[in-house]
Amino acid sequence: MKMTASIQLSQAQYAARISSWVSFCHPYGIHPLAPLEDDVLGWVGLFKDGRSAKTYVTALRWLFARMRAPITWDTPALQLLLRGSVKLSPAVKRAPAISGRWAAALALCAWQRKEYDNYLFAVLAFTFGFRVKAELLPLCFDALAEGGHSSLAIFR
Repeated sequence: MKMTASIQLSQAQYAARISSWVSFCHPYGIHPLAPLEDDVLGWVGLFKDGRSAKTYVTALRWLFARMRAPITWDTPALQLLLRGSVKLSPAVKRAPAISGRWAAALALCAWQRKEYDNYLFAVLAFTFGFRVKAELLPLCFDALAEGGHSSLAIFR
């Protein structure tokens, strides 16, 4: 199977997605490898984010292909539900890239606090252009005042 290589890279994610399906089936007495179309539609309808639902259904398709179980539930109704869910899902907001000035201020603050993991994180965030949420980074009050980013949280 061509999907096997990519799945090996994310086994934990696929396991979690398949576990979600099995957990859904259990209380309703649905056999996980013999669902009706309505069973899968009900499960997909529980997802808040259509993109997540789509990845979970991909994992379910992989499971059925791997187990050589018939995929009778993958119908046009499911495709419409997935497409509609993705369209109705809010856009993904990307965190802003960290600037050199902020990376230096954050790294210095972390170093002074002997938080070497956070120091390394700030340096890597700037070096490789990671997008990080402000809440993930500790920040000294002095650095906050210098940079003018009053929306960042200060962790003591």
